[in-house]
Amino acid sequence: MAPVAPQLAGPGAIAVILTIVALLQWAVWCIDRDPAFRWFGASSAITAVLAWAEGMPGPAAVVPAGAGLVIACGARIGWSVGLLAQLAWPFARRRGPLLALALPALALALAASLAGSPTWAALALVWIDLGGAVLCLGARPRRASPWVLAAGLIAAPAGLLVALAGGSDPLHLLAGYAVPAAVLSGIAQLAASLLQQSLDHRSTRAQAERMSNYYQTLTETNQAVLRIRAPAALYQAICDICVETGHAQMACLYLMRDGLARREITAGPAARILAGIPVEWDPASPSYRDSYTARALGDGQRRVCNDYQHDPLTTSWHRLAAQNGIHAMVWLPFRRGERVAAVLMLSATERDYFDAPLLQLLDRMSQDVSFALDFLASEQQRVDSMREAQASLERFSKLFQAAPVPAAIVSTRDRRVLDVNQAVCERDGLPREHFIGKATADFGFGVVPEDREVFYALVAREGRARNFLARSIDIRGRARRVLVNAEPLEYLEQACLLILVLDITELQEAEEARRAQAEAEAANRAKTQFLSHMSHELRTPLNAILGFSTILREEAAERLTPDQRVQLDHVRHAGWHLLTLIDDVLDLARIESGTIKVDARALLLPSLLDEVLDMARPLAAQLGVTLDAAHHTPPATAVRADATRLRQVLLNVLSNAIKYNRPDGGVRVRVLPTEDGDVAIEVADSGIGMTPQQLARLFEPFNRLGRERSTVEGTGIGLALSRQLMALMGGSITVDSQVEVGTQVRVHIPRAELQAIPQDTVPGALPGPAAPALPTGAVLYVEDNAVNTLLIESLFARWPGVTVHTATDGRSGIARARELVPDLVLLDMQLPDVDGLEVLRTLRADETTRRVPIVVLSASAMPGDVERALAEGANDYWTKPIAFERFLGAMAGVLGERSPPGSVRPVTASRLRGR
Repeated sequence: MAPVAPQLAGPGAIAVILTIVALLQWAVWCIDRDPAFRWFGASSAITAVLAWAEGMPGPAAVVPAGAGLVIACGARIGWSVGLLAQLAWPFARRRGPLLALALPALALALAASLAGSPTWAALALVWIDLGGAVLCLGARPRRASPWVLAAGLIAAPAGLLVALAGGSDPLHLLAGYAVPAAVLSGIAQLAASLLQQSLDHRSTRAQAERMSNYYQTLTETNQAVLRIRAPAALYQAICDICVETGHAQMACLYLMRDGLARREITAGPAARILAGIPVEWDPASPSYRDSYTARALGDGQRRVCNDYQHDPLTTSWHRLAAQNGIHAMVWLPFRRGERVAAVLMLSATERDYFDAPLLQLLDRMSQDVSFALDFLASEQQRVDSMREAQASLERFSKLFQAAPVPAAIVSTRDRRVLDVNQAVCERDGLPREHFIGKATADFGFGVVPEDREVFYALVAREGRARNFLARSIDIRGRARRVLVNAEPLEYLEQACLLILVLDITELQEAEEARRAQAEAEAANRAKTQFLSHMSHELRTPLNAILGFSTILREEAAERLTPDQRVQLDHVRHAGWHLLTLIDDVLDLARIESGTIKVDARALLLPSLLDEVLDMARPLAAQLGVTLDAAHHTPPATAVRADATRLRQVLLNVLSNAIKYNRPDGGVRVRVLPTEDGDVAIEVADSGIGMTPQQLARLFEPFNRLGRERSTVEGTGIGLALSRQLMALMGGSITVDSQVEVGTQVRVHIPRAELQAIPQDTVPGALPGPAAPALPTGAVLYVEDNAVNTLLIESLFARWPGVTVHTATDGRSGIARARELVPDLVLLDMQLPDVDGLEVLRTLRADETTRRVPIVVLSASAMPGDVERALAEGANDYWTKPIAFERFLGAMAGVLGERSPPGSVRPVTASRLRGR
């Protein structure tokens, strides 16, 4: 069989081919600066030089001999270095493959050189070619150019095997192996380079198209972000963009709602692919916890799976992915502030689809959408804030205008009025336009300038004003007192003051009136307390004076001379006159303080007038005045009045008519009907009369109208008290008088029906006489005043069967009452240790003494004291000085009505009163 080299071409052609290959390789290195082609070019150039140097006339001449074989193997080893560089082996990892190729080849080359046989050198070259082919076939990533290069490296050994199979001489074939192998590998390397450049060009163009799609996606995403204002619509637009631009097979968006992961939005075939999967995903389920969706929603980190059908985390979804050609997926979180708002899931039909550039694009898109969500949230907050601000302004305006207190909004910069409410307009009778835009100092009314400056200084110092009291002039020029309050606020983007002005002129006047009233009431109470105290202090000695003078008059009358009896009567008369004065003063004080009470009821007027006339006759007889009574003319007259108070008024009027009369004068008493249906009691005298000036001041208390120096006794308070008593009973008093002619007084009283009078009632009747039999029993008198004790002991001494026991304080009185269980307890209210009311309560609470009659003897004549004592259980209340005959008659009745021991029944107050 002919050698391989001559069959391929002639020796010169082979050298030329090697030279061309070397030049082309060097040209590629010069253009691309690929370090592999530097080694390839050097190896091809050395092989071409060896081929030319041998001057090959035949096949044997091509094979280098001696040192040429070593050079040829070295060139081939250099070519191996270039091969490792072209296959992109890391520099640190090239040592192993290079030694595996180089060491055996060098060993065979040295053996061939030493033996002078080209066979071993050819075997070294075959070893390098086969090893290089193996490296090309095992290259990663798998590309077409290494496979072409591997084919060129295998071609020479394959041709050698074919020739051997055809019966060619092995030694001859091995001797001609080097040059064809170099030619074939060089051509294969150039072809692989051209193929790789073509593939790179195509990849570059695809990458350019892909980048164009990337930027188109970003552009459409940004447009959607700028155009869309609703998050849901923005999500839908992003899903559609990712599918329509070819970056995803399908898209769906998950978000958390009501504690569940919900597939809210889909694009592409997602609705069909996920039709059998529930829209809501329970976070408690294992399938959710182990999913990429849950992880992205949980920590907000992007997740990528470029081999979905082989990922262990997606095992439960592999079948669905295989059915729909899903090979890669990515999960992109969308943030709103610090939390994950949603997760966008994209799928692709290619494995390793989501490479670094695409992920960079998707991350940027995620950031843009997150920014848009933040912007939409802040924009919504801004809109909500504006709406709330507008609503607040409207609410404030409504409240401001509806406020009942005059209010204004004033700029703090120039003190100009920005707005006033309706109350200001109504107060001043001016429209709002009159105030707005003007400074507060330009109106000519309002807070006076001095107080206005103090007010603004206070606001400047403290930022607000609370209840600032200021003087003001209203629009009518009247002086007013106002309270001014100011609070800072922002109104129409200006720093302002909300000023409220409250006119307190009437309130202040009312407060002053209340204060004056309170002071007057306090003064009245003080006066009442003073009068009560003075009454008590005066009644106590009067009780002794009247009591002992009465006892002396009765028991020592026979031992007294007529002059002494007259003197004693003067003492008693003066005492009773002083008592009357005290009672009148107290009554007047009670009326002024509003504490006096009247018990108006129906009563027969003729009977009461008879009683009053009987009481006045001794004075009339003493002064020589005739009483003419014409009040019994039928029919009988009934009036509504307090019997005691009406008796007091009539006795006062009748006494004045007698005292201010002339000797041998007369007084006429008549009962007349009035035009309004009431009753008038007319008392007309023929006395000295009064001038008009005196009539004008007739009812002034303590004004005797110039009669102070006359011999007629009086205090000047009788008529003043009478008129006020009649007013309390619904009546009145009128007076007509002429000097030296006389005076006519009419007492007007409301009429009553006769049927309203109880049949057994006799107004003004005094108690009946005491029981004929002398009373007996034990009497306990609790009193700290020795004179009063002596007086009561002297009064009861006329009854031998009555024993009087005494106690000088409350505690000893309680102890004595429990020890004696007396038939009657006489109790003073002002004791040195405890109050008389406390003694009352204690005795009424004790089973031993609760049924013993208790009669109060006190110098306090105030109605409140009487009412409190009766309320605590007193059977009766007698004020000092007492009317002794009536008192003894009442006490005789109490002691005479004693029941057997253990069955004493209390005597009611109504039976014991009537002093």
